[in-house]
Amino acid sequence: MENYRVFYRFLIGWLIFLILIFYAFTKYFQ
Repeated sequence: MENYRVFYRFLIGWLIFLILIFYAFTKYFQ
């Protein structure tokens, strides 16, 4: 299940990326 591990790591990275963008937007519009 090597592909599953890569997909999981990609999903976590994308989630962190979205959280950082959301935090930046909220801080910018505040």
